Amino acid sequence: KDTDPAIDSARLLANAKLLSTYFRGAGYQSVTNDAPIQGGVLVFRGTDVHGHVTILLLYGSSSDKQKDKDARPVFDATALTLFYIADPEHPDVFRLQPGQF
Repeated sequence: KDTDPAIDSARLLANAKLLSTYFRGAGYQSVTNDAPIQGGVLVFRGTDVHGHVTILLLYGSSSDKQKDKDARPVFDATALTLFYIADPEHPDVFRLQPGQF
């Protein structure tokens, strides 16, 4: 909602499913799908032959109070984040050395 007020949980879930399907067919060598994480779900994590990593995270929470037609808790998605990491062993994150700031 920070980027587009029209985005709701259903749209985030649909976007996550679409991207996950695309990535699953993209030929990654190592893949993890639909793993629970704190605050959401790791929808996709893949590593290609060059060591590049793609990560798709869906944030939100499950509600035991609301259930779908199959009596499963409803997941209320709040954010979808996509990361492309060229070199996970040496990320290009600037780090301040002690005393620089």
